Amino acid sequence: MLSFIVLVIARAVGLILRLKLPLLSILGRQNKVSVILGIGSMTTTAPCSNCPFRSDIDFHLSAEKVQSILAALEQDGDFTCHNTTTATGGWFSLGKACVGGALFLEHVLEGGCRANRAFRMREGCFKEFRLAELDRTVPVFTDAASFLAARTS
Repeated sequence: MLSFIVLVIARAVGLILRLKLPLLSILGRQNKVSVILGIGSMTTTAPCSNCPFRSDIDFHLSAEKVQSILAALEQDGDFTCHNTTTATGGWFSLGKACVGGALFLEHVLEGGCRANRAFRMREGCFKEFRLAELDRTVPVFTDAASFLAARTS
């Protein structure tokens, strides 16, 4: 919950700065200030080639990690794209929404990804993705049991 509050505060500051300083990007590219503050939209509409929610790739996680991901998503928690976090070499930032996670939630959560508060905020308030524009042809897991079985075997 604390990480969600920090995310909301940081994004609110970013939104305020974006409204006050509309020229944070030069020649259409994000600069370091916009990346640090998490300002700007997610440009991808498909899960990454190595997204853990893709059902067509091998990606091993511990059973505890998979269960913590599932528990967080079921309880309005957040899941950021692993390619946008500092752990994977990204600049200091709060990360962007995981498109694979959004598509996964469309299958496993009653009401889809918008039933999850964090993803609803990332779509509606922070404009990181548009659900209608996501590429649904990329195979993602359609149930939690198969996700758990495939990632922990």
